[in-house]
This record gives sequence, C-alpha cells and structure tokens, in this order.
Amino acid sequence: MNKDLSIFLTAFLIDVGVIAVGLCIPLLAIQLGADYKDLGFIGAAGSLSYCLSCYFLGHFSDRIGYRRTVIGGTIALFIIILMFPLMNGVGGLISLSAMLGLATSHCWPPMQAWLGEGKGHRTLRFSIAVYNVSWSLGILAGPVLGGQLFTVNPILPFYASAGFVGLAVLIVLTTGNRKSHSAPEDPRPPQTEPAFSYILPIAWLANFAAFFSHSSVRQLFPKLATDLDISPVSLGNLMALIGVSQAVAFVALAVISGWQSRPALLLGAQFISIASLAILTAGKSTFVFAIALLGLGLAAGVTFSFAIFHTLNSKSPLGKRAGTNEAIVGSGFMLGPLLGGYAAEQFGSRSPYILGLVIFLLMFGPQVYLLAKASKRET
Repeated sequence: MNKDLSIFLTAFLIDVGVIAVGLCIPLLAIQLGADYKDLGFIGAAGSLSYCLSCYFLGHFSDRIGYRRTVIGGTIALFIIILMFPLMNGVGGLISLSAMLGLATSHCWPPMQAWLGEGKGHRTLRFSIAVYNVSWSLGILAGPVLGGQLFTVNPILPFYASAGFVGLAVLIVLTTGNRKSHSAPEDPRPPQTEPAFSYILPIAWLANFAAFFSHSSVRQLFPKLATDLDISPVSLGNLMALIGVSQAVAFVALAVISGWQSRPALLLGAQFISIASLAILTAGKSTFVFAIALLGLGLAAGVTFSFAIFHTLNSKSPLGKRAGTNEAIVGSGFMLGPLLGGYAAEQFGSRSPYILGLVIFLLMFGPQVYLLAKASKRET
C-alpha cells in the first residue's frame, strides 16, 4: 500500500479507537465511583506518560525507523485497550491510562515523521492537511461510536476500539518502508529555517494552551454533562463536534496558500478559544455547549496545523522534532485534566474553563514578545 495512504488510514483508525476509549474511560470510572479529582488523575496519568515518552524517546524512531516504531506502538495499544474492561477499580484505570499514553507516544510522533520524510514545502503542506483531516475524522467518529456502544453495554466500546486499532496494525504491516520523495515541481527547501523559524515557538505556545483546554473539556465535561442529565448518546454527539470543526479547519487550510507564514491567523484562533471557554463557563443548554465545542475544535485545528507544519518543515531529524511537538501537546493534555480536576473539586464544575482562559492569557505574553522581536529583525 502507498505510504501516505497507509498513514492517513492508520491515523483515522487509531483516533477512532483512542477517542472512543477516551470518552468511555471517564464514564466507566464514574460507574466505579470516581469524582472530579479521580477523573483528573486518570487523564493526567495518560498524558504524563505520553509527554515524557515523546520528549525523551522521540529520537528513538530516528534510529530504528518510523514504520517499525509505529508497528510496535499500535500492537501495544491494541493489547492495552482490551485490558480496560478487566479493571474493577479507579486505581487500575489510572495505571492503564498511563500505559495507554506510553503506547500512543510510539504511534503519533513517528507517524508524523514518517509522513514528512523526504517531502518539499508544497507537498508537505498538502500531506499534512490530509493527515490532519484523517485523524480529525477519527475524533468525529470516535465519540459517536463510544457513546452509542456504551449505552448498550459499557464493555462494547473497548472491544470495538481494539478492532479498529488491530486493523491499523495490519495496514502498517502491509505497507512498504520506501522513503517518499518530493515532487519534481516542488524543489524548494524547507522554509522553517531560517525565514519562519520564529513561528514555531509561537505555534508551540498556542498549541499548548489550546490542548490544555481541549483535554480539560474532554476529560471533565462528561461529568458536567452527567450532572446536567445529558445522555451518553447526546454527550457523544456533542464531543464529536470538536472533530467536525477541526476537519473544517484542516480542509480550509489545505486550499488556502501562505497561511503558515501568517501568525495573525494563529492569534485569531486563540481568541476563538477564549470566547468558546467563556461560553462553556456560562452555558446551560445543549445548543450553547455545541457552539462552544465547535469553536474549540476550529481553533485547535489552526494551532495544531501551525505547530506540525513548522515542526516537519525542516532538514533536522524529524523523529526528535515530532517528539518535542507531541510532548508539548501531551503536557497540555496532562496539566489540563489534572489542574482542571482540582479546580472543579475546589471551586465548582465550571472553574476548569476559567482556568483555560487564564492559560491562554498567560501564553499571549511570550507570543507577543517573539512577534515583536521578529518584527525588529525584519526592519
């Protein structure tokens, strides 16, 4: 199978499985008596292991090969997902969540590096857009699948998710390891170095704030929804809206040229996130929540696109750079549920969204400084 097509299909299948499981783990934990703090620890455990593994083992795939690393990661992911229904306590869910994070850290960074290997500027932009749409469609399908199956039987989503991941394993195993090459009409070298190198740290700061809030919503909103008597099916549909708006952002960026050199677009996405978090703080109806989740997904699609493009648009070893990029995403996923869960316990169920607002405001300072510094160099 063609390498890029294999990566696109694998990204979709893995995200369907992981996101469905991610929705159902908090619901399963609630059935086992978990409170907000427990939910925060469950989310943080997976994100911490993911973050640390991405950062310290990102170079590992540069040595043994991106495809081999993805194969090992997906096999481990398949086994771990099947173990969740066997747990009968919150402690077991926390341990398995940590293992889940470790396994996924050997899927996403090497998959991204594998995708970017040998590509020029224009080809990379298009491939990243299709890749982003692929995993975003997984985010769309995963919550719907998880919510529907959990309503039937709490065990079913885990078996179905393992099936999706198992199919991803087979796809990668049947894919050749031949390196891709840039198209002849795309001879330009990567632009990240040095012309647009200042955008990468700005994108990383924005992406951290976006996924801090993103993970807090994913991990803690199910508890708020349960308290508001929102059914698992409706909850799954609501969470799927994040994937819908992310896919819209990725498709738009696939046809828009030059966005990767416009940091103003990155700043605008963050203002959308702030508005969405404010809506979640005050909202009470399913319709209002839907608007907020659409905004969060749209903004995250923009920040992630900036971060991954400028990460892979380089002549440096891609495994290490992709690992660093995903470690930043993972740190947001770790701190969002952990601090958000603590805030919810101490100050109420809406406080995690206020905390997300604060994080965005804190990240603006360094971004404005970097933009001003780059502007001075150009004048």
